[in-house]
Amino acid sequence: MARSSKWISGAKLENQVTDVARESLGARLGSVWHYAPRAAEDRDDIENVHQLRVSLRRAGAALQIYSDLLPSRKVKKIKKRLRDLRKAAGDARDLDVLAERLSAAYGKMKSMRPVLKEIAAQREDAQK
Repeated sequence: MARSSKWISGAKLENQVTDVARESLGARLGSVWHYAPRAAEDRDDIENVHQLRVSLRRAGAALQIYSDLLPSRKVKKIKKRLRDLRKAAGDARDLDVLAERLSAAYGKMKSMRPVLKEIAAQREDAQK
């Protein structure tokens, strides 16, 4: 997997902007590539969805910064794919957070079990 750091290490003043852009975009898109299948397949580890969303935001920011260096049609296509994936992961993450908060506050109440069960079912659908 590409480095997951949000920083570009090893960039020096004498580096070409295109080299820094290649490293930065490669690391961020590599992180998306790493977490996307895990977020889709691993239903037990909600951290994969969270990390996917973080990676998507970072990749989108890097793409925006370096968009003048890339063919505009490719930038548009990649932005659309990142946006679609971010929306899909967002629904699952929102349900994860809701379930965690409700469980922490009301999880021992028997009346919350059907609510948490419904959230889990919706979360399962969102992950697909």
